[in-house]
Amino acid sequence: MTDQEIFDIARVARVADKVDTVESVSHWRRNPLHPVTKLLRIRFGIDISQPDNGWYPPAKFGIVHLCFNALGGTETWAKNFVKYVGNCSGIATLDKPLGSIDCPIYHGDYAVKMLCQSAETVLVWGVTDVHKRLFESPRPKRLLAVHHGALNSPWACDVFENQLKWCDGGVAVNEDVAAKYGVPCIPNIVAPLEYTGFPLTGTYYDDLYSYVLWLHRPSAEKRPEFALEIAKHLPDRWKMVGTFGEMEVPENVVNLKAVTDPNHKYHLFGLADVFLATPTDEGFGYSVAEAVEQGVPVVSTPHGIAKQVATGLLEDTAGPAEFARVIQWAAKRMQSETQEKRNYLMSKYGPEVIVPLWRSL
Repeated sequence: MTDQEIFDIARVARVADKVDTVESVSHWRRNPLHPVTKLLRIRFGIDISQPDNGWYPPAKFGIVHLCFNALGGTETWAKNFVKYVGNCSGIATLDKPLGSIDCPIYHGDYAVKMLCQSAETVLVWGVTDVHKRLFESPRPKRLLAVHHGALNSPWACDVFENQLKWCDGGVAVNEDVAAKYGVPCIPNIVAPLEYTGFPLTGTYYDDLYSYVLWLHRPSAEKRPEFALEIAKHLPDRWKMVGTFGEMEVPENVVNLKAVTDPNHKYHLFGLADVFLATPTDEGFGYSVAEAVEQGVPVVSTPHGIAKQVATGLLEDTAGPAEFARVIQWAAKRMQSETQEKRNYLMSKYGPEVIVPLWRSL
């Protein structure tokens, strides 16, 4: 059937929206879960889907994620993978993606199957045994589980252990995880933030103040409540700027709720005197890596990459007053020390070092 014939049927049957046109049919064809596609199939027995046309181009790699949010370490990993490693068909997610990326991205069971048709090696994260059937027919040439967390993340470890039973192997971004499971350790790619002209000004910025930046998802392991307690112990002329979602914050905290635009991140790092990380669990720590790459001293708990590049390290048990003291100390460190940490970071995790490792899979 032609696109015009399909559109006429959908319009007469009143299953198409008023804003739909004949050009909408190509989208319906590519998405078997689209309401119009499903209604035409269920009510009239007309299957317009084209499972082998218009989804993912053939390539060496494909990525399957449980979810794809607007902000997060796995999302940053995927964006850097697509940009620097390349040769990627696209991404399939089980839940509807909330973020965007420069490659085809679809969601649902059918999307996983379409990706397995197009990609030779499929990298899987967060997918449980409930969905392993999606990789059986067709099965890609290689199916590799990816562990993005740390050893003290029970969920990540449980999922990874089960994935190793039905995948062809695994990869971990954390060296301790890699050692435990006997899989290769390939760290995340740390790349310079892209800047395209976002102005280095802000209504919350006053050059009479010093600023500590807390730029993370406000999830439990990141301890946003503890970060706000630290803010209460900062002296006058200090403010905290952070992404605390819908939480209530003290007067000396500027809550940006969420930051996903790289230009905005670049702007914030340019204003920050210190970057703060307070997690109890971190597989890698992209936010810390981004801060160090931008030349901002970091105060953190000893998890993930912070153990190697932070200016100040405190144990999880340290109190908010101690964190506030170390933040002030870190702000006074020499710029040359911060530059040395950046040089170390890029020499070990820069694209020219890490990209060949991922491409070798």
